[in-house]
Amino acid sequence: MFAEPVIPKKNSLIKVKASDTALQIQVTGVLPSNPPKTLEKILELLKRGEGDRIAVMEWLWSIEDNSQWEMLPFEDNFDAIILYWQAILHYGHIAKMAFFKLALVFDGNPNELGADFLKGYDTASPFLQSSNTYKDKVEWLEAIKACQTNSDGILTMAKQCAAHLQTPQARITHLTLPSVNTYLERVYKAVPDFATDSNSSINWFYDCFKTLKVTQDKVDFIELALQQSYSKASCLPFMAIIKSHCHPDATNSLWLYFSTEAQAKITKLLQLTDFYYLKSLSKALTTEQAATELGLSETEQNNIRSRTAFWSNYRAQFVRFKAILPINTYDFLRSESKVLMKHAIKTARADDKTEALIFSTETLIVVEFLRKGNSEVRLFKKNNWIEQQLFDKAKSLDYIYELFQDEAHDHITLWQYYLEKMLRQRFGLAADNNVTSFTGIPKAFSNYSHKDGLTVKPNEELLIKRKVELESWAEKFWKWELNLNKYKCSKVSGAVRVSNLKHDMHKAMVAKHLGNDNEYQHHLKKAADAKHPEALFQLACEERKSCNDVFREVQAEKLIFDLAGQGFVKAQKYKKENKLEFQPHNESPRHWMVALDNFLEKSMVRQSDFIIDLITNGKGVYITSAMQKKLVELYNTTQQENTKKLLSTVIGDEYLPDNGAYKNEVKWLEALENFQQLLPNHQRALLSKLYNDGNSIQRRKIRVKLTTLQPKVNETVSGYIASMLRETREAITSDEKNQQELDDQLQAALDAFN
Repeated sequence: MFAEPVIPKKNSLIKVKASDTALQIQVTGVLPSNPPKTLEKILELLKRGEGDRIAVMEWLWSIEDNSQWEMLPFEDNFDAIILYWQAILHYGHIAKMAFFKLALVFDGNPNELGADFLKGYDTASPFLQSSNTYKDKVEWLEAIKACQTNSDGILTMAKQCAAHLQTPQARITHLTLPSVNTYLERVYKAVPDFATDSNSSINWFYDCFKTLKVTQDKVDFIELALQQSYSKASCLPFMAIIKSHCHPDATNSLWLYFSTEAQAKITKLLQLTDFYYLKSLSKALTTEQAATELGLSETEQNNIRSRTAFWSNYRAQFVRFKAILPINTYDFLRSESKVLMKHAIKTARADDKTEALIFSTETLIVVEFLRKGNSEVRLFKKNNWIEQQLFDKAKSLDYIYELFQDEAHDHITLWQYYLEKMLRQRFGLAADNNVTSFTGIPKAFSNYSHKDGLTVKPNEELLIKRKVELESWAEKFWKWELNLNKYKCSKVSGAVRVSNLKHDMHKAMVAKHLGNDNEYQHHLKKAADAKHPEALFQLACEERKSCNDVFREVQAEKLIFDLAGQGFVKAQKYKKENKLEFQPHNESPRHWMVALDNFLEKSMVRQSDFIIDLITNGKGVYITSAMQKKLVELYNTTQQENTKKLLSTVIGDEYLPDNGAYKNEVKWLEALENFQQLLPNHQRALLSKLYNDGNSIQRRKIRVKLTTLQPKVNETVSGYIASMLRETREAITSDEKNQQELDDQLQAALDAFN
């Protein structure tokens, strides 16, 4: 009816670590008296050398009960303390208890010991420190006291741990001091300061690291270690810790918790570049889970792998990475790779369906479009402006498309062979120094030379296949590309809009992409005749770069300026990057000076055309003193009377070297009366002529006359006059007539101009 009672199994004891008190009771075999012995009784036993009769609990009560110490006569108090500490040193189990209590007191628990007994420690400490048995323990106690006010105590503890190759926790246990304390965390933080690059020291360092439980403590520990001398790739034990706990791919990696500075140091130690992020993204997108959730086909995943393999040949040169991801890709990767998310953003346009990977070397910025559409790679020569646009401002694919790339490349048959060639020849970017076999292509074709690139030329069959595919790719790419806003002039109504395959600009760009230069030039000129801004711009750039004729160069620059003024972004960028300063003829002399330098090399007809152009467009405001000097040199050099006549028209008869004007004082003064009617450049030329002609007396009289011009001249001419007056003032000698009068006049004139 009733179940048979269950008989309990034999009871057993679980082995646990014995406390000091329990252990010492067993050792001594002495139990407390009832009632416990008083301090007076204990002192009496100690004097008779019968300390073995005192139980541990009686020792404890006596040192904690300060009232008993206060009852001792003053003259007995000191002797009692000394007697007590002598007994403590004699009985090891009592010493452990006393030091344990002292550690608690020094760590902020004052009620653990009687005040008088505590004073006794200060009296006995010099003797205790001289004891080999208790030297380390006393040093630790003194360090606990010191660390309440400064960091010296913490450093002392860490140093002792390093000397004994024990972790701070193990050292405290070894010294039988309280494990629960306020200073342990700080001691751990000081450990990196005392590690060295020896194997034993680094192993000790690692043991300390492993005992840390809180993630932030571990991070702080490593960041402090990264500042030490042993933080280097040659210190293998230290690198083992970095690889196993700090590498972004490590299990439970601390990477994301480190500061930017620490990440940079770890990156250098591990020889990581930003290629790591490209590789991580590729790895995440080529899993079965990614194929399912993102709808990636096997072909698309293989394409992603091949792009990553190609760029792995340049991994050491990666300096920056950014990914612009479609919404679903971003959400997927956010749960798969937290490390990658620091370098990825979600596209600002919901209809973007491909991943755009932006990465840079020292000289080049690459944008890889992984799938959909043309799936091209765009290449940009690196400068501050384009780097800012792509890495800081670009939030969508459209923003990237509207930037002018230096080249665009396909991903059709043999794309690796031709892209490597373009990178090396067009942009000076060769594979990493250690690359001798190019990753990502069949081994039979992978032999690589930094001078010649991929040394095995593709077979004819593949070349023919590529040619057919390239025509199709170029047609498709440029049809779409030329419809972008960047190829239009924003300030011109009815700007050219390319929309069909037969348009000359489209044909020109396809021909250029296929290497058909004659066809490219033919269609480019036809497109330029139709005022297509891109065609006009390309022709202007070619003209400016290749021609030796200053007039054609001027016209090319003027065309670029006109396009920039019409809102053609490419021309605006070109103008800024090349620091063009072209302005209409009546404002800038730069091109005229170039023309003057080449004047004598031209035919008589071209010389005449040039002079007429100069008279029409450059006379007056245009002619600077430098140009005037050059024109006079030409006047003296040319043997053609017609050219001389034209030059004299530009220069002005009064400035010609064979004209006798202004050889006397009257003529100079007359000229100065008409000074105000001259243009600024002519004013300077007249003053220069005045300075070089006439004797010293004439110069002084004439320059005194200059004082009347002061209110009427511009600042530049005023400064010029003041300079001349100063020189004249300094040139006066003592033997000249009317010296004082002239001296006073010149001083007044100089004061007026200063």
